[in-house]
Amino acid sequence: MTAPDTGARVPWAAVALAGFAFFLVDHDLRSSLRDEYYGVEQDALEAAAGSGQWGNRIGFTVLAMAGGAFAARSTRLWQTRGVLPLVLLFFVGWSVVSVLWATDPGRTVRRLASLTFCFAGALGFARRLDGRELCWFVVALTAAFAGLGVLVECWLGTFRPFLGGRFAGTLHPNGQGANCAFLCLAAGALLASGERHRRWLVGLFVGGFILLLATKSRTSLAALLVGLVGARMLRPTPTVVATGFVGVWLLSLGALVASLLRVDLAGQAAGGLNMGRIEDTSTLSGRTELWEALDEYARQRPWIGYGYGGFWTPARIDAVSGDQYWAISSAHSAYYEALLGTGLVGLAALVLVLVVGLWRAGAEYRATADPGTGLLFAILIAEVIGGFSESDLVLPSFPAFLTACALCRIAFFVPRPGAEHPDGEVP
Repeated sequence: MTAPDTGARVPWAAVALAGFAFFLVDHDLRSSLRDEYYGVEQDALEAAAGSGQWGNRIGFTVLAMAGGAFAARSTRLWQTRGVLPLVLLFFVGWSVVSVLWATDPGRTVRRLASLTFCFAGALGFARRLDGRELCWFVVALTAAFAGLGVLVECWLGTFRPFLGGRFAGTLHPNGQGANCAFLCLAAGALLASGERHRRWLVGLFVGGFILLLATKSRTSLAALLVGLVGARMLRPTPTVVATGFVGVWLLSLGALVASLLRVDLAGQAAGGLNMGRIEDTSTLSGRTELWEALDEYARQRPWIGYGYGGFWTPARIDAVSGDQYWAISSAHSAYYEALLGTGLVGLAALVLVLVVGLWRAGAEYRATADPGTGLLFAILIAEVIGGFSESDLVLPSFPAFLTACALCRIAFFVPRPGAEHPDGEVP
């Protein structure tokens, strides 16, 4: 047996194509110039809902074409073991057939085209990239997006981290938070695997974490921390176990001392978790009130929904936004979004996909120690957490693309012979 190959293999063609595609889909150079909540005007949301956007069409077309080329040229073997391929295809298929009962068939067809192209691209990228290549792909792409965001804000004069604003770059701050979280997860996976260029990776991890804090995205921070801990706990070492026991003991001791000194830890913790934002934490920045309003719509079509992506018509955007007093074009929860679009059937399929995917990814990572599989497991954990307060998991977007890559790689592809070994070594 020889030592693992720790050389950096950055798939620059994949990075360039995916970067170009998602820049057109998700990014706006003027994002940081919006108001303090970085919202989008309601008229713009209604216009986008009514006609779609040319950037999405070009971006997802490029992504699908790149995925098709990668899938055709790769020699990785296909597999359909277990139940994951079935439930994944059922969820996608159920979303597609939802056009039959959609209340806005035109909008559903446009969203389905984006979903299909995004899934096709993810399938091709998942077949093309091995474990380390996948990690470097995510590191390079997310670092480029974060770096571009810093440059754009410096150019516009809006780069004021930790001085009252939120770092947005070319995305909404919550989207930039997810991007920085993915950067940290990928860099962390490579560091845990003994990859070379450790100084660069540590620098990228620290830089990504600092920028994540600057976005003040609480969901992304929680998703990152849970993802890192979850991936690490699957491959415990004596040091990790000892550190865990010491950490629990110190927390217990601190709680005891705080109680003796009558320190309000709960109140201080809540203030810290709010990350300096002024929104009401008890309503998750207005999300719980939004979900209560959306319950009325969900009860009208509980089993089949309004068609994938078909709920947010201009009329409903106007009605919901008027009721909540802020511009809204998504449920701000992947699970509510799935419920509205595909009903309880689609929501149950989505939950089953995530549960089975996490189980398969965790088992494979524990058996192989492959950094790519570790990253996939961490991404799935992060998206399961992030899905509670953001909708990107079930909408055509960069987070959805990475999640689809994770699920497709676990569901459909056998590792290349000699590339990934059960002991984490190359025979």
